[in-house]
Amino acid sequence: MILHPGRAESWWHGPRGLARFDGAAFWADDVRIPFECLPHVTATDVGWVANSAEQSIRIRSGDVEKSGRHRYGERLTMTRTHIWSIGDFDLPIGARESPHLTPFPTGLGVVWADDGFVYRLTDRARPVAAGNTFEVGPHGAIRLGNRVAPPVGSARQIPDLAGPIRWRSDGGALRGMRGEVAVQVDLLTGEVSNQTGVIPVSFDADLHVESGEIRRGSQVLQWGVIEASCALSGPYLAGPGGVVWDLRHGQPLFRKARIFLGATAPVPGGFATVHWETGRGHMVSFDGKILAEISLPLEEGDVISGVGVGGVFQSAEGHTWGLDGQPAARTEPIIDPGQIEISGRVYTWDESGELAVTAPSAQSPTISA
Repeated sequence: MILHPGRAESWWHGPRGLARFDGAAFWADDVRIPFECLPHVTATDVGWVANSAEQSIRIRSGDVEKSGRHRYGERLTMTRTHIWSIGDFDLPIGARESPHLTPFPTGLGVVWADDGFVYRLTDRARPVAAGNTFEVGPHGAIRLGNRVAPPVGSARQIPDLAGPIRWRSDGGALRGMRGEVAVQVDLLTGEVSNQTGVIPVSFDADLHVESGEIRRGSQVLQWGVIEASCALSGPYLAGPGGVVWDLRHGQPLFRKARIFLGATAPVPGGFATVHWETGRGHMVSFDGKILAEISLPLEEGDVISGVGVGGVFQSAEGHTWGLDGQPAARTEPIIDPGQIEISGRVYTWDESGELAVTAPSAQSPTISA
């Protein structure tokens, strides 16, 4: 069981809840699907569709279907159920021969590239734009780099966006990131709007970077989606979700993020934690009260790289300071075990802040498809 999911590489929100990609696998509906690279993910009313160049996955209520393209003359059928069926479409020869023939994740139709052009087939085949690589959105919306076509109509230029795209369910608008700015584009009107301090996880939900909360409007969908450096003190674990956990009960002792990504060390009554880039932090009690402020005189370009016994913080340039911010002699580094057994449960955590719990007899704290 995952007690806390940590800061994944990417998140998505849909009718079935939250899904994430952790750099090695896509997680949704309590199943784990290995992916070598970030997949294109679309939420559906009943689950998820995740596509990459190597595979196409559909998850419905925890059931996983992997696609294989089976060609029967001029027709295409995807895997085992009618959901993947392309129906009775007659495929043009370019579509039949294309290695990139892709069904719509929602809606009925296919997209393919042939001789330097991308085509879309619904009631009939139409060229969309010049190109060879593409991403298919809901109902046949198509992204070709910084050109995007709505389900009906030709492609228009949009800002150059990095990372995964979050589509509106009808395919008529999208959101993505341009640097640290969230950009929304209406593909019908061309209207562009910007928002800072958030990362889209769906068209209508965001990860608020400072608080570590995923919200849809005022509704909190997930708390503590924030990276933090872990430290263990008896049954208390600081780190996952930016908070302190009592591992005897498997519960967080507070919810407001107090633990930083940088370095964290146990001290009497709590933990000392410092931000990797600013060198500023505090001592915090087990129940989340700020006991004292910490300020380390980091030089420009230097960063916090570790901590030793007694709360002696070390920088990448080799400087060391005590809790009072004064130079201190180097001490033995604290080695985070990453796993401990308490009260018959095995807890496992990692650098992303993921915290998992499992019985000693279980083989893994994660669930694989």
